[in-house]
Amino acid sequence: MNQKKAAPDFSMKKRLRHAFPETPREDSIHLLLCVCLTALSDGKLEGEERSLVATFCKSIPEFKRYTNEELGSLIEEAVKVIKPYKDKIAALHALKAAKSARVREKCFILAMETALVTGHLSDIEITLLEKLQKHLELSDQFVEHTTELMVLKYR
Repeated sequence: MNQKKAAPDFSMKKRLRHAFPETPREDSIHLLLCVCLTALSDGKLEGEERSLVATFCKSIPEFKRYTNEELGSLIEEAVKVIKPYKDKIAALHALKAAKSARVREKCFILAMETALVTGHLSDIEITLLEKLQKHLELSDQFVEHTTELMVLKYR
């Protein structure tokens, strides 16, 4: 007799559980450094821009658990790591390569989104994103796909 195999469970709930694994603290630091590095590409992160970065970070699952005060302190620490570098691209050396491809990809996505949130990309931000792609060892195909999606979102 032929028995039917049970259909695989492709429920939204199951797919989402696998899509959002718990992120280790070290990976969260990588994400925050990429956001702050991009925001600091013009050399400063003050006032309204700092508030915008904090608000943006609160939308990222890895940072939702933090209070505004805690997140402000984390951003301040990230700025302290990056600020000594006169050339913000050289600050990439402060960002040790993340181990997982998922975290490296998310770092790039968040950096690009941080740059695009203002509505345009400066030459410095474009150069930073190019260097970040190399530093994070991301494929041209991934970067092109990400760019298409982000431009659609912010156009």
